[in-house]
Amino acid sequence: MFDSTNPAHAPHEIKHNGLIAFFLFVLTLVLLVQTLDHPGVTIDEPYVNRKAGKAFIKFIEVAIEDIANGNWDHFTSRKVIEKYYTNKTAYHPPVARTLFGITLKLFKDSLGEIKALRLGTALLFSISIAFLYLLVSEFYGIIPGMMASLGLLLIPPAFGHAHLAALDSPIASMWMITAVCFVKGLNSRAWAIGFAVAAGLTMNTKVHGFAAPVPMFLWAMFYFRKKAAANIWACVLITPFVLWLSNPLYWHAPLHSIPDFLEDMMSKGSYEKIPTTFMGEKYAYSPPKYYAPFMLLITTPPMILILSLFGMWSAGKYIFKRDIQKPLGGKLEVFFLFNMMTALGLTMFKNIPIYDGVRLFLTAFSFIAALAGTGLFYFCQRFKERRKRFARMVGIAAVALLLSAVSIIRIHPFEMSYFNFYIGGLPGAKSLDMEPTYWNDAFTLDTVKLMNEKYPGMVFSERSGVEVTFDYYKKIGVLDDSIIQSKAGYDYYLLQYRLGWFEPKSWYHALYLEPEYSVQREGVPLFEIYKSIYTLYDERPDFRVKRAYMDLSEGQNNYFKRNKLFIWEKFLIVEEPGVYQFGLWSYNQADLRIDFAKLKSLPKRRRFLPEYRVRLDKGIHVIQVELFRGGYKKPKLLLGWVKPDGKKELIPREVLLPIEDELAE
Repeated sequence: MFDSTNPAHAPHEIKHNGLIAFFLFVLTLVLLVQTLDHPGVTIDEPYVNRKAGKAFIKFIEVAIEDIANGNWDHFTSRKVIEKYYTNKTAYHPPVARTLFGITLKLFKDSLGEIKALRLGTALLFSISIAFLYLLVSEFYGIIPGMMASLGLLLIPPAFGHAHLAALDSPIASMWMITAVCFVKGLNSRAWAIGFAVAAGLTMNTKVHGFAAPVPMFLWAMFYFRKKAAANIWACVLITPFVLWLSNPLYWHAPLHSIPDFLEDMMSKGSYEKIPTTFMGEKYAYSPPKYYAPFMLLITTPPMILILSLFGMWSAGKYIFKRDIQKPLGGKLEVFFLFNMMTALGLTMFKNIPIYDGVRLFLTAFSFIAALAGTGLFYFCQRFKERRKRFARMVGIAAVALLLSAVSIIRIHPFEMSYFNFYIGGLPGAKSLDMEPTYWNDAFTLDTVKLMNEKYPGMVFSERSGVEVTFDYYKKIGVLDDSIIQSKAGYDYYLLQYRLGWFEPKSWYHALYLEPEYSVQREGVPLFEIYKSIYTLYDERPDFRVKRAYMDLSEGQNNYFKRNKLFIWEKFLIVEEPGVYQFGLWSYNQADLRIDFAKLKSLPKRRRFLPEYRVRLDKGIHVIQVELFRGGYKKPKLLLGWVKPDGKKELIPREVLLPIEDELAE
């Protein structure tokens, strides 16, 4: 038996470790394949990643045909390369998108369009799970290895992103694969070569990949200077070749193209503005620099986070002690910590974006899971009796993994909307004005099915982001051809709860109107279908206004000849006393009066909506809206309220009584 207090002895005692890793690979892949089409198609998938993948596969087909004919000059020419690798498709490096194209071509008929497109991400994530197990179990034992690998699988953001044909999960997976190859490359030239190849492919997955070797070589400099020689030489000799070979845009002028690419990525802040709402504030490009570590704390399952803190504590002790006589297992948590801190540290650069939840630092979760495995090991070393130590290790791992699995089951398929109980779950995040969703994953095939059944022939709003998914669903034939989009005059309004993209109309629907259909988790809406403002205007003639005639002074009269005054007035029946909040929708300047007293509007902040709050007694009140027309069309209005019990709705007809003929001029 190996001495469990010395992780270095573990490799000699774990039998069939490769078989266990293969089982984890298959388990992960099966879970993902079965659920690949559960999240809605996100913006980047059809917008560019699918197009890029198909273009890159066509290039490979041309290259294979040219090579077979001995025509090497054709496919390697700038003209042919730039035909398939355009500015749009090759804005990011091509490795992951090429993989999307391969799986789409090979498995479209057997798995369907959406699953086939996403299979490449699932494959890389499954490989990273197996690799992580191999590394941690080799130095800490089977249970910590299972804790790390299954912990990564059951971290909701990591599991959720592993379903998408996007670049965030592939770069996280490739970084982990590269890290495992590096550690094993300390004692194996074959693994050192694998590290060099993986590093080149990682750099050509996303720009983050260029930073991946940094924490690895930093760690080796502290502890394994001599053993790292094979990795260093392999990286110097092989990685540049892999980097060059796997990106045709580098074939002609790599010394010019690569620096230009890095410079362009580092200047995104000057041209790519994607607004984000964080803690009630709207940021035009990136939230504050503490955003990434803060989000990591509130989107990692609690027990995995706690165990990872034990791993960090152990890493901290080794960093300060610098005891180079300790076995490798005693420094591996330092390795994981360096990698995690690098992934988070990249967000601190001025022009590095950190919008869209946690996706731009998703790599950090891989090493949080790894640290949870090492943290479990060190926490259980405090128990001296071996059987008790092993039993507690199994029990703690089982509880941590079970709780994480429950979290995924509860939130699925919207794992990207997961928040842990440290912040009160998704409702707590909503109360702090955090963005509950951001990428259209809540616009699912179930919603498409409902639209086909309930809304054939209807016109839906064309909304930022949502229209990309809408068009894709139509393109692949899952959304009825009779259902169309329009920027105006639509019947129904589609609302994705990405608060950074909310406009006044979005806020009005969210705050004062009842949806016809709502996709929710934990009582928090993520995606909804509403009757449009245009439809509600037609359905509610009781909100029509009339021309106001007033005894005005000459100066005022001249003003109102140009900006005519209209009025809407009713008796309002209040059945429950309390504080009511009113929201007024109109394209015209307007004022609200109750019992002839003009109400002061609430601060508009980001909503740009006239809102009013007033305490009303039970009984009948007079409610009036004064509107000023600046054009030739009669003003229109809708008036919604939030009642004391929290219910939101347009004020119902039943509680509005006419004062006089509302159609009279």
